[in-house]
Amino acid sequence: MNRRIYSFFLFLFSHFLIHSQGQFNNWYFGTAGLNFFGANPTLLTNSAMAASEGSASISDKAGNLLFYTDGIYVWDKTHQKMPNGNGLYGSGSTTQSAVIVPMPGTTEQYYIFTADEEGKTNGLCYSIVDMKLNSGLGDIYVKNIPLHTPTTEKITAAKHRNGCDIWIISHKWESDNFYAYLVSSAGVSSPVISATGRFHGASSDVKSPIGYMKISPQGNKLAVGEVVDFFSTSSIELFDFNNSTGTVTNPMALTTTFWQTYGCEFSPNGNLLYGSSLGRVYQFDISSGSLATINASRINVGQTGNSVGALQIAPNGKIYQSRSSGFLNVINSPNVVGTGCNFVGNAVSLSNKMAIMGLPSFINSWVNASPGDITVKDSCEGSLTAFGLTDTVGVIG
Repeated sequence: MNRRIYSFFLFLFSHFLIHSQGQFNNWYFGTAGLNFFGANPTLLTNSAMAASEGSASISDKAGNLLFYTDGIYVWDKTHQKMPNGNGLYGSGSTTQSAVIVPMPGTTEQYYIFTADEEGKTNGLCYSIVDMKLNSGLGDIYVKNIPLHTPTTEKITAAKHRNGCDIWIISHKWESDNFYAYLVSSAGVSSPVISATGRFHGASSDVKSPIGYMKISPQGNKLAVGEVVDFFSTSSIELFDFNNSTGTVTNPMALTTTFWQTYGCEFSPNGNLLYGSSLGRVYQFDISSGSLATINASRINVGQTGNSVGALQIAPNGKIYQSRSSGFLNVINSPNVVGTGCNFVGNAVSLSNKMAIMGLPSFINSWVNASPGDITVKDSCEGSLTAFGLTDTVGVIG
């Protein structure tokens, strides 16, 4: 192929790829907001929310804000509460109070999955927003449909291997069961239940329901931040996740000596796992698949003072950490092993806004793949499929 034609197609593919990632360009959390349209985030000061922990926000593929939630209230893009945007069964003090995912097969409807705090009776539920309602600002027409109870404060989402459907994964409280619900054009399925790993319950292995759960951008690994004993030790568990069947297998209890492992996040290439505990951020190299080798790789990459907060990968490939202040910390090069990952404290000023403990939850597969990979977006049957390269080094124009 002519090199100029080849370069032109790469440009088109990259253009499609960039614009297909816009769903998590706008973050709303705490009392603050960030926009990731460029390489670095810009501050948004228009949030109507005050979330002490979990939140979720969603934009369209072009990166235009649609709505956001703390798991109880839902605000539209004008920062007004939706007419039925109140009384959702999440909680302002749930670690991952909500996650928003598009309804497969539509461009106008979105699911909001919510989790109650501390294993209380509302459990895991979902509501549905239709963006055609309320003059295009959206409204909730299905509300608080129960899935299971009680649940921990953990919800995460991952794309099915078919590139269209979506898995919602939670962990039942007083149980060792992961529940994976497939969201498709047919609705929300019955759960795929995996009994594996530690028992989460007040009088058992993991004594607190708090802590984040994340799926790697590649959709093959799952991590759970665990407070084993609320007043002393904590842990982080790593699992294999099958994004075709929804099963969780191969538990690995990674060694920490830290108090309150709250946040966890994967590097964009999926080779490294980060955890946040009181006062520090640490890294594991999980690429070997060997528990002994993974535990031996643990390194402290950053000090955070007397704070604990969420970790969340961003559209620019960096990982941000919330803290109870007007700043966010950042890991600038999260694919790099060791302190070369470049953790910087107080890297992003929120001005007179606060992050508190949480950051919004998203589908992590919206993050670009590792350099050199060919990516495929919108591969649902009947949809226009976009291909892209995340690294065009060596392409001659």
